[in-house]
Amino acid sequence: MTAAGSIRILTGVLAFGLLLTAPALARVPAVEQAKEDEVVLKDKTSQKGTIVGEAYDAVDVEVKKGVKKKIEWSKIDKINYASTPPEYTEAISERGDDPEGALEKLKALAGKEGLGDVWKQHVLFDIAGLQQQLGALDEAIAAWNALIAAFPEGRYLGTAARGLVDCHLAKGDADGAGKALDGLKSGPALGKFEALAVEVKTLNGRILMAQGKLADARAAFEQAEKDPKATP
Repeated sequence: MTAAGSIRILTGVLAFGLLLTAPALARVPAVEQAKEDEVVLKDKTSQKGTIVGEAYDAVDVEVKKGVKKKIEWSKIDKINYASTPPEYTEAISERGDDPEGALEKLKALAGKEGLGDVWKQHVLFDIAGLQQQLGALDEAIAAWNALIAAFPEGRYLGTAARGLVDCHLAKGDADGAGKALDGLKSGPALGKFEALAVEVKTLNGRILMAQGKLADARAAFEQAEKDPKATP
């Protein structure tokens, strides 16, 4: 997610559960149909407009025609979306009782003509998370890769990287996890977002642990812990 403090080393079931239950920020559909999206800030103020993009570091809000404002995730408490696809609302409401059914509805929504990038990113994220939750690891790996390919600087880039590593490690494939992380390292985002580089250091430490390279893993974790860009 992405959005200083110590890095908690999450492994096994704990990391898997956190990935699926704690996305970067709550996505809150508006209770009533509103004309504009609303970004509620931690300082209790808000910004209304149309959300036109959600990147790893910030939300782009068109506050009026042709005028955009970038708001960092670290300043945001929640987002109230003016218009949520009804298929998305239905799928998310069912995911606890019927994850397989919710997954099929999300897959159908992902292919819907006219679905904007903001909602497409949410849908791809939830598809990958549900597949991982259901233990369909190969499908989840493909879905996380699809999310990264579609949104190489997107909101869920760090979560997708963790998903890839978790899935490969769950399969006992530490080398595969390393190759997946290498793919992210070669992309444009790592050099652009300093906080993402810290996440990658931590993930690299987990891979080194799985490979039995404990001294190297410790060094990777210590580097991440001391990095001023590390998030709690």
